[in-house]
Amino acid sequence: MSEWAEHLIWYADGRFAQHKYFKFIVHNIISRKRALEQSTYNMKQRISDEHMSITDLKQRIQNGDSSIAQKILYFGASLRGTSHYWSRRAQELRALIQYQINAGKGLPSFFSTASCAEFYFAPLRRLLTQYNLQTTGEIVDLNDKNILFSILQYNSHIVSHYFNLRTKEYFETVMKTAFKVDTFWYRYEFAKSRGMIHFHGLCWRSDREPHNLLHEALKNGLDEDVCASKLSEWAQQNFAMTAMHPAGSDASGNPNKDLWRPPEGNAPAPPESNKKCVHRTRMPPSVTLSLHKSKTV
Repeated sequence: MSEWAEHLIWYADGRFAQHKYFKFIVHNIISRKRALEQSTYNMKQRISDEHMSITDLKQRIQNGDSSIAQKILYFGASLRGTSHYWSRRAQELRALIQYQINAGKGLPSFFSTASCAEFYFAPLRRLLTQYNLQTTGEIVDLNDKNILFSILQYNSHIVSHYFNLRTKEYFETVMKTAFKVDTFWYRYEFAKSRGMIHFHGLCWRSDREPHNLLHEALKNGLDEDVCASKLSEWAQQNFAMTAMHPAGSDASGNPNKDLWRPPEGNAPAPPESNKKCVHRTRMPPSVTLSLHKSKTV
């Protein structure tokens, strides 16, 4: 049934992918079907309890024994999106981390995350222009933001598929080649605000850096500023990466803490009368790469 649904999503004229309710209805049908086929019911019993057959369970329920219902567990770890499913994924990630530690590769070197810049990807615009021409026969001007927004909403399957290919290429080419990553794990999420895809991931380097660098620094009793300085030198030597505090630096090269708010800076907190959106616009832009146990680079 999933193959049938995917076939319809990529149907030539795009009618199924662009339908407002089709994807949700089919997803609901598939989820219900999987729940019946792949999930199981388990009953909690102590070792000393008498073994009960299905006939015994039915008989006790018919006789009004309500305690039986509290002992029955519904297990659906194979159903995507359920709490059991994500609990199983979390167990797999913890197992991977423990395996890497036991294999001498240590903790993850990088935390990597990226959002889908669907309004700015030039290749995606060209792809959507061609796809819209093939499915509707119309040539659209995606420089118009209103038209671009509409096309993105109608063709979210194209956006997600493109971002998936781009993410795979990013890990295989950029992380492996530029950052010397040999093992990685990532998961997709969808933003509640606009529904677009993004990922979070963990990456390991074979030389266990910069974890070894920071571990040695902390073991030698160095403070956070010295650790940050050593990490900055390592990033600059290996990747030509530099970082600057958003508030800028004074004549001595130290961050202007008087211009930055607590807890890092000494600037006065904004008045409570300010709107929350004003607070957000004054925050520094988010970054896509953080080094383990360090300040953002």
